[in-house]
Amino acid sequence: MLVIIKTIILIFIFVYLAYIIESNILVTGEGEIVNFKDKTNVDYKKTINDNSFYRQLATLSFYIVLVLGICTIFLYHGTQTTTIFTVLGSAGLAVALSLQGTLTNIVYGIKMTYSKTVKVGDTVGLLLPNMPQTSIIKGKIINITLFSVIMSLEKTNEQLSISNSLFCSGTITNYSVVYQ
Repeated sequence: MLVIIKTIILIFIFVYLAYIIESNILVTGEGEIVNFKDKTNVDYKKTINDNSFYRQLATLSFYIVLVLGICTIFLYHGTQTTTIFTVLGSAGLAVALSLQGTLTNIVYGIKMTYSKTVKVGDTVGLLLPNMPQTSIIKGKIINITLFSVIMSLEKTNEQLSISNSLFCSGTITNYSVVYQ
């Protein structure tokens, strides 16, 4: 009975620790104030919350702390972790092979987050592969997630979700970047 109580206390400690780390990372990525001009050439100050990098880092750190906590609990009870890691490694390989397309979107999502070629708030034009030059999709990027880019179309103001692999395989023109 005492072992069960100690295990429950350890679980709560690791979940709380993971939550604290995740919250601190998200507070760090609050956003920055930038100056911009609208179409009428009027200056504005706006807070851009492009914290997709911080959200991904927070989620990753949350799960890393949880996995370390679970491993600690297994070691505390004297369980052989090599067998568990072997089974998890084999299962991970099977999942990776079956979710290859989804993992491609995740890799492209991380790439876009770190490369900062486009960011939330940018107005972009996207020419998808095997499409004629006249079919450029223009819109403002609302959100960049691990799986997709969400855009607000310029003419119709509709929201469009494009998978990251399709978005990165197209030709992207960023109208918000001013080169000097």
